[in-house]
Amino acid sequence: MAEGLKARFGPISSFYAAMKPPSRIFRGYHDLEKISFALPTLTEYQVLACSDQDVKAVCESSERTLSFHAAMTDRLKHKYTMFGFEHNDVDPHNAVPARTLRILLKKHLPALRPIIEARVREGFEKELCKISKDSNGWSSVSAFGLSKRITERVNSQIFLGTELANASDFMISAIRYSHDAIVAAEICRQLPSILTPIVAPAIMRWSGAMKAVAASIKKVVEQKLHEIDSESSSIPEHTEMDCLQWVIESSRTKAQKTIDRLVQQVGAVFFAAAHQMPMALVYALYSMCDHPEYVELLRSEAKQYMDSDIGDSFKHMHLLDAFLRESARLNPLDALSIQRKVLEPLSLPSGGLIPDGNLIAVPQQAILRNSDLYPNPECFNAYRYFPVSVQAHPERAQMKTQFTDVSRAYSYWGSTRKPCPGRWYVSETLKVALVHLLMNYDFKLEDEEASRSFFWTTAIVPRLRTKIVMRKRETSE
Repeated sequence: MAEGLKARFGPISSFYAAMKPPSRIFRGYHDLEKISFALPTLTEYQVLACSDQDVKAVCESSERTLSFHAAMTDRLKHKYTMFGFEHNDVDPHNAVPARTLRILLKKHLPALRPIIEARVREGFEKELCKISKDSNGWSSVSAFGLSKRITERVNSQIFLGTELANASDFMISAIRYSHDAIVAAEICRQLPSILTPIVAPAIMRWSGAMKAVAASIKKVVEQKLHEIDSESSSIPEHTEMDCLQWVIESSRTKAQKTIDRLVQQVGAVFFAAAHQMPMALVYALYSMCDHPEYVELLRSEAKQYMDSDIGDSFKHMHLLDAFLRESARLNPLDALSIQRKVLEPLSLPSGGLIPDGNLIAVPQQAILRNSDLYPNPECFNAYRYFPVSVQAHPERAQMKTQFTDVSRAYSYWGSTRKPCPGRWYVSETLKVALVHLLMNYDFKLEDEEASRSFFWTTAIVPRLRTKIVMRKRETSE
């Protein structure tokens, strides 16, 4: 039992916990006036750190005490769903993915932008060409389906390179693999852990997609290693800019450089981007449909800076950045963030004692709608991130906070100590996709009353059947 913490709603089974936990967490946060509390599940307590001091303690705790990797192992079952990948002494501090994403990918984003733009454009065109138009030129398309197809193309290019991104058979297998991995992980979360080594491999073998994806990645890894060997162990100047290449460059030890480990590491970073980015994109698209008063302002801002010679145009598009931050505030991908497994007993500043073996997280959905932090929190207001004196002219001001900024009051990207290392890439891709949409299409919801999402455990998942209608703008760019 988590001592000194209030337990809400009594014992609940894992199945019942999968129904509507975000609403229970939200209600508990407000009913208890932002005091940390615990929700019992079948095998442990889920502790919610609510006060600022408790959130700070969670953010600043070491991996030895509060483990991100142990929590993700329990949640994703990646030994079985990610090509046998395990977090272990081969790379105990995540140096390989950290250097790949936080340093090399971020560094190359300006050079990668034309490549991302081409894949985004290709994604829109290929999806919409499959769909018939009505007499007024409108096409009806699944908003989440469109977002997935676009981000799949971009992610495959950026993470795996041109060869695999252009291979249609590989893309089919990659999409199926991503689906299989989530299904296997979620089913196993609801079963006794003793069954995971039986059930998860059976699900992953069913379609053969993971095996096919691993074989394709392995082939490219071997080709890259051969190129490096033929260049006297130096990186050839003509190498592509992709994360597969950078994982190889960032792998320094003999154990990190084995073929199996490289395939696992590449597959893991590819999988990590496969689900969250399309969700963020579709929620931003819904925000534009819900708040059309921003559309022309965003178009005007995009046209002003995309047509100018000012270097990185996105650095000047403050309203777009603020719009994405506000969309993410009101549409987090999960009710919880900074999810950790307690490996050593933890005393919270508020007085609660959490024994090892339990889970702790920050209830970000509730915090992001805290009126003390965000006045009028239910109202969509992208201007809240600008100084009051210049809110009418955002182009004249530096924002108080940016989309990629992390704080205890805005844990969309994780903890302040170890935030998401790929957040700049996510921001870049979302901006490219939304600017392309704004400049080339008119769009609106097909049914404004249609349900947008559903809860699965604490995840807030977009519904695939919710549609938007789109048509090419006469003055498209």
